[in-house]
Amino acid sequence: RRLRGGAVSRFSKQRGVAMVLVMWLVAAMSITVGGALALAREEIGLASSRLGEAQAFALAKGIARLAVMDRARAQMAVNENGDLDPAGLSKVFMSRYEIDDFTVSATIYPASGFVSVAESDPAVWRQLLTGVGGMDNVAAATLAEQIVNSELERTASAGSGPPGSFQFYSRYRKARSAVYVEQLLGIEGMNRAVYDRIRSSISPFNVGSGVDPTAAPPEMLAAFGAT
Repeated sequence: RRLRGGAVSRFSKQRGVAMVLVMWLVAAMSITVGGALALAREEIGLASSRLGEAQAFALAKGIARLAVMDRARAQMAVNENGDLDPAGLSKVFMSRYEIDDFTVSATIYPASGFVSVAESDPAVWRQLLTGVGGMDNVAAATLAEQIVNSELERTASAGSGPPGSFQFYSRYRKARSAVYVEQLLGIEGMNRAVYDRIRSSISPFNVGSGVDPTAAPPEMLAAFGAT
């Protein structure tokens, strides 16, 4: 009887240890499976976010091209008398598009509504740096002089190949391609924060000095004091 009782006691202990091991394994597997599921959900969410970004980019790019084409057609439209329709000659073109469940409004502003990267008037740069870039007047005036006195236009060599070659640009095309907006980052006094704020308000084309208020977007109107 003593042996039987001892055997039963050892069996009970072994069964208890086995139960603990089983519970520990179940808990470990639950944690592992839970972690795997959480990681899968995170990856699915990231993939969905990237897909949404790609769709938004493709949609915006398509709408932009469609708006440019519609603007060109509007500028060539004629009225009943065969004359160009004045409505199509407006500087700012606005249109609305509906694609599936999306409604997109597109607005095209001409380059004259922005500050040209080849602008030579420091007062225009100072106004942009204070009104859009958020700089104080003293720092903006100093940076504006640095921009105007820099050699941005002489640093690019686009289109400088021999005449007749594919690297050769006409004088008109070379003037439009000689300067890159990103070159402003290399000017002393310019920092990334200010550059990011003014980047979308700068035209890469040499379209003359100043800003045309009748063709400028709202942020440029506010910065240059137009009403």
